[in-house]
Amino acid sequence: MRLAIAVALAGAIYACPLTAQDREIALPFPFVLPWDDATPSIANVSNWLDKPAGSHGFVVARDGHLYEGEKRIRFFGVNFCFGASFPTHDAAEKIAARMAKFGINCVRFHHMDGQPAPNGIFRPDMRTLDPGQLDKLDYFIAQLKKNGIYADLNLHVSRTYPGLPRWEGMPSFDKGVDNFHPSMIDLQREYTRDLLTHTNAYTHTRYADEPAVALVEINNENALFHEWWSGALDSMPRAYADELSRQWNRWLTTRYPSFDAQKRAWAVQEEPLGAALLTNGDFRAGSAGWVLEQHETARATATRVDDALRIYVTTAGAAGWHVQFHQPGLTVQRGKAMTVLFRAMADPPRRISLGIAQTGNPWRTLTGSEIRLTPEWQTFRLTLAPEEGEQNARLIFSGLGSQTGSVWLADVSLRPGGVLGLQQGESGGHIAWFPKGEFASRTIAAQRDWIEFLWDTEERYWTGMYQFLKKDLGVKSLVLGTQVGYSPAPIQAKLDVVDVHGYWQHPQFPGRAWDQENWIVRNVSMAAASDGGILPGMAARRVPGKPYICTEYNHPAPNSYSSEAFLMAAATAAREDWDGLFAFAYSHRRDDWDTRRITSFFDIDQHPAKMATLPAAIAMFCRGDVSPSPSPLKTWSRDEAVEKMRLGGAWSLTAPPAKWNATNEVFLVNSPRSRAVVGFTRGRTFDLGDIRVTAGQNWSAITLTQIDPAHWLVTATGSAENTGMIWKNADRSSVGRNWGKAPSLVEGISAAITLPAASSRIHVWALDERGQRSRELAVSDEVGKAKFEIGPESRTLWYEVETR
Repeated sequence: MRLAIAVALAGAIYACPLTAQDREIALPFPFVLPWDDATPSIANVSNWLDKPAGSHGFVVARDGHLYEGEKRIRFFGVNFCFGASFPTHDAAEKIAARMAKFGINCVRFHHMDGQPAPNGIFRPDMRTLDPGQLDKLDYFIAQLKKNGIYADLNLHVSRTYPGLPRWEGMPSFDKGVDNFHPSMIDLQREYTRDLLTHTNAYTHTRYADEPAVALVEINNENALFHEWWSGALDSMPRAYADELSRQWNRWLTTRYPSFDAQKRAWAVQEEPLGAALLTNGDFRAGSAGWVLEQHETARATATRVDDALRIYVTTAGAAGWHVQFHQPGLTVQRGKAMTVLFRAMADPPRRISLGIAQTGNPWRTLTGSEIRLTPEWQTFRLTLAPEEGEQNARLIFSGLGSQTGSVWLADVSLRPGGVLGLQQGESGGHIAWFPKGEFASRTIAAQRDWIEFLWDTEERYWTGMYQFLKKDLGVKSLVLGTQVGYSPAPIQAKLDVVDVHGYWQHPQFPGRAWDQENWIVRNVSMAAASDGGILPGMAARRVPGKPYICTEYNHPAPNSYSSEAFLMAAATAAREDWDGLFAFAYSHRRDDWDTRRITSFFDIDQHPAKMATLPAAIAMFCRGDVSPSPSPLKTWSRDEAVEKMRLGGAWSLTAPPAKWNATNEVFLVNSPRSRAVVGFTRGRTFDLGDIRVTAGQNWSAITLTQIDPAHWLVTATGSAENTGMIWKNADRSSVGRNWGKAPSLVEGISAAITLPAASSRIHVWALDERGQRSRELAVSDEVGKAKFEIGPESRTLWYEVETR
């Protein structure tokens, strides 16, 4: 099946080359959609929203979907982050009305908890709610409600819990730890109570009782299993490790009638260490048998010093993996334990990674762990289990190139086996918790018990928070936990709604995380991806019988093709019968709404090409222009899920993605009220039912949306950037900090459109940035049909078509 096409494929495709004149007039021109505009126009679809939000009662989950009253509701929402959640009263009125104009019907309040005022909701103690911030939030939510826009309140996103111990390398925002540690859970509940029992000063309703609050999210992208599987908890200090061990041992006492029974169960399939597999692991022959990799500008040497090998990084690379040291030619089996023993030190100290990986394309890491080296010699023993078999694997030390200096390695060996049930010194009630780096050293029975324990611990956390919300606080809104993949889908399905996140070409940071100078956004179009990009995989994570939403989605700027984002996602979400799709984000900015330029990777409020496509996307999804035809789904039993997670983590719990039938690098929508051609149109002609579109550009996104029986809205978008934006490379994959200035510039799209009506009945106008008619276009007759041409000479992204 084809996921992306509604109703039917377009018909004949004819060649139509792009002319030199077309290329010349496609040069960019300024186009800014005013931040405060809500004037009536063909582009104002606020009448699609029922007002006020919640007028039909609380949104409920029924038959696997969301309903307001007796009617299905789908959310097309946006995220407001940090200080953007607290606009002034005057700005709140204008922002709410503008969002309603575009058809947005839900706001996800995200990262409210990460900072004190003015960018967050807390006072400086990070526990007490700031009254001034609450007043702004109250007024904003009241304005959203008035305009038919629901709220989604996030409880924990980016707060670091005050007054609790930290360690080097602790997961950001205490992720994972706050799923099991009582003090952190208490702080979550304190904030939850303070926020949701607060009475909005303008709606005069507690948030727990507010029907315009459609959703409450417990903990964003945060789950114990995910953080444990990534190794982020391996170096937990005793303050946290002892608590997890205590819960683990209590769990084991309920699992087994006696310690002897546990020992017998865990002893099955113990494997002693086998023969050494590496050559020259003692480096007596220098680096013979090993490979020192240097990428791009990174430089390093490898020489024997006494009884060790010194890897000296003379020039650091843009990324740690730009210097690697490995031995190839190994054969490994899926799930078969391999034990690595070695000594190492580094000056200056650094973190490096050790793993088993493929030696050739796609160079996948099959298993690995991060280790911290100091100027003192340390002895390491790691047991690793590859996630898949490989005939040409390599043992690899990577991450060496992040800084200059020396790393010493000595006595490196790799041997099969090294698997035990109990480690030396363990006894009943005194079993150490299993760090991920040591997980493979335990027998399969012990591993399964540990996965079961994490499952039960997570489930107790999510269902405990759910009961606290529903029973203790009386919250009537729907509640979701976190996103599938971070937490196992069967656990998240115990709450009201299941959530997923998706990004096409998320920014990559080769050096330091979130370095605003050193980043890459690959400049490729998802419409041209033969596998459908990220959408089929997202569809495959849906849980049968539960409402399914995506609360974060985007194709981040400055990707030249990013106007495809919400058109492709909305059509696919409608086809797959999802219940919500949220752009990430409307804004991260505080009191800076009239920028008139693209401000960052994610914010769409000042991105003209993305905003202009929203009415078309929302018609496909929320109005239901694209009919559902969902892909087959899979229900996981607990035993199936535990075994799958033991081998591949929670992200492995997915149905096989539906086959994506690529259509010559173009994504098509063909339904009675919505038509779209998105991708490398290359001047071709597309028959979308009774409408024909001949595109003029190499790449374009052209939509036709029927607003009412007599009016259609046409959008035509291509690339968008800022005045003076400076690309750092020929691939146009980064601008560093040189995002440019106002105004935003857009590419003018040329196309010829033929409609099934007499030319005398059709009138077409180019629209200005407020959606008002600015210039009438000529309409010609083509064998009894009306034909008009659009192009950059109209200096617009959208047009109105009227039938008289």
